[in-house]
Amino acid sequence: MCFSNGFTHQLGDGSKTSFWKDIWLESSPLKHEFPHLFSLTLDKELTVADLKPTNREGWNLQLHRSLFGRELDELEILEDILRSAILIEGKADRKIWKHCPSRYSAKMAYFCFLMCLLPALMRTFAS
Repeated sequence: MCFSNGFTHQLGDGSKTSFWKDIWLESSPLKHEFPHLFSLTLDKELTVADLKPTNREGWNLQLHRSLFGRELDELEILEDILRSAILIEGKADRKIWKHCPSRYSAKMAYFCFLMCLLPALMRTFAS
């Protein structure tokens, strides 16, 4: 978990980026940012390309029922965020190591892993 959170996705055509599970718009996956909408999706494995807008229609989130209350609020916020998404046809998506975007290093990955484990280690040795 710690290791995968070190990556973000730079969109190309959106075909290799999970809409809900990868980090590509916010600082965490959309399933964490919009849990009510995520719980209503028919297929939680779809890519950004699978859900992209066609013609003048908006993003096709493929929800299994109409939205109410908090779900509508989440949808409005998500739609605002999605306006910034730019897909580039014919260009592949890229994974980027967000702790050092120019390159991945084992040293930085190890450091991030240790920082992720630190709270658990502190609890272990404190007791």
